[in-house]
Amino acid sequence: MVRVVAAGLAALAAAHAAPSAPDVVFIVADDLGFNEMGYRNSSRGLMTPFLDDLAFSGVVLENYYVQPICSPTRSALMTGRYAMRLGTQANVIYWDTPWGIDLKEKFIPQIAKE
Repeated sequence: MVRVVAAGLAALAAAHAAPSAPDVVFIVADDLGFNEMGYRNSSRGLMTPFLDDLAFSGVVLENYYVQPICSPTRSALMTGRYAMRLGTQANVIYWDTPWGIDLKEKFIPQIAKE
């Protein structure tokens, strides 16, 4: 019995000694209207059970706005800076676009790692 208690205490101490990093998930949907998710308006007949579960168990950002096209929205989200300051406010960055976000910019994973 003493060994079981000692092993349990050792496991508990090990679990508290190394805290794990939090899991962060961002979901950004292009061209999605305000009432187009099941958790917002179930009367429309749109079934989004997995996204509804995520919304009910996580944090839903209510009053945030995006740019009219994808690249400015994504660049602002990933850097925390306005698209105008990044130079991405008016264009889509395609895979073969010869320009992009300045390499000096830090992205969320780099900031989180620090």
